[in-house]
This record gives sequence, structure tokens and C-alpha cells, in this order.
Amino acid sequence: MRTISITRVLGVAAAAALTACNLSPSSASLTVRGSMPSGAVASRLHIAASMLSSKGALGPGQLLGNPGSLQISMYTLYISQSADCSNPVIVQDYGSSPVAKDIVLAPTLFAGSPPAGSYNCIGVKMSDLLHMRPSTSFGVCDSTVTYPESIYNTNNTNPTDTAAFMRDINLQPIAPLGTNASPIAEPVLILFTMDTTAAYARGFTQGQVIKLGAALTVPSTATFVWGGNNTVLSDSASATCNVNPGQPTFQ
Repeated sequence: MRTISITRVLGVAAAAALTACNLSPSSASLTVRGSMPSGAVASRLHIAASMLSSKGALGPGQLLGNPGSLQISMYTLYISQSADCSNPVIVQDYGSSPVAKDIVLAPTLFAGSPPAGSYNCIGVKMSDLLHMRPSTSFGVCDSTVTYPESIYNTNNTNPTDTAAFMRDINLQPIAPLGTNASPIAEPVLILFTMDTTAAYARGFTQGQVIKLGAALTVPSTATFVWGGNNTVLSDSASATCNVNPGQPTFQ
């Protein structure tokens, strides 16, 4: 398995961070905003157990609603001209303490000034723990309560199967922590690439790699789309309120 040179990454990171850390969106050559679509698509990430029955329909005591808030804690945005995500450039890095962004409010997620060009891979380092508040109270869902949702834990990833672990940007394994019922926040990496086969061959795993519809061009403004209407589930049988935001996309 090939690994990224730590020296090279840190060198690129230092240069990019000095440029990006104090940039406002108006002065950045690349701005990434967050947004929700009108509905969710099927998930390929390590989302907790399916919200719907095996027949794809709502079961007894199940109701769907909309998120009034969907917070995602962001760490770092990487871009790479290589589809296997090698030699990444850091667009913006929030450091060891992630910054919470509410996708419902269409926020600016990242802004920076990487070199102009065409990039075939985008890496989003984020917390695996989302926080959702329903837009209205329905079923067992309470609009005054914020519910945590883990997309990567020991319930959906075998903690003894290291081959299935997500990898960080340097291809180091990320061991799953916590459970659906008792989630533990940890950084994970989601990759969007023009060539998923190249990313798999380099060592990234299927649970973290998503097909990128078109290469990212710098300078530009891009949109990270996630969540949507009818993604909040009230289940009276289990007395739970959960969100399944589906598969994120870049547009």
C-alpha cells in the first residue's frame, strides 16, 4: 500500500493554511457552501440501520418529517488533481477543533485560494457525529430536542475487520468508536472522486468513496449537498427519532 509523504503533505498544508485561514469567501478563489436538496438519495456511507422496512415502505408507527437543523462539524477540505487523491492540497483547515455548520442554513463550509486548475478528487474531513433537530414535533420526534446520529461506529463497521476501516488522508486506518445508542465523535474522511476504482486501489474503502460527477474547477464556488426533506424518521415501536441524510454530493 502506497502512503502519502508526511513531509510533502505538511509542506503543502503549511503554505495552503497560511493563505486560507484568514480568507473571507469574497476573497477566496474556491468557496464551498452547504445546502440541502428537496429530498435525500440512497446512502452509500456507513449510515446506521435502514430507516425503512425491507420492502422500502414505512412500517407501523413510522412517520417521516423534515430537519429544522442539521449540524455537521467540519475539520478540513482537501483537493487533489489526481483521481486517487494523492498529493492533496489543503483549502482550509480548522485544526483539531471542528467548526459546526448547519446545512439547513446554507452556510459557507470552506473558503481558500488553492492553485487554479482542475481537481479530480475532493476530500472532506468531518466529524462522524451529526446533530439533527426536527422542524416540527411529530410522532416521538420533539422539535425542541437535538438528536445525535453517528454515521460510523461499531454497529455498522466491524471493529475487528481493519480492512473495512475508513482511512484518513494519509491512508491510516480510522477505527470505529461508539455505537448507534452511545455515539462517540471522531474525525472521518469522505472522498469524492472522478475515478472510484483509483481511490480503492490506493487503499481507501468503499464506505468513504463517492463518485464525483464532474471535476472541480478553481476558481469557482461549489456546493456540498446533503440531507433533505423526509429524512427524519419517528419510530414509535423503538421510541426513536433519527435522521438518515442519504449520500452527500458535490455540485
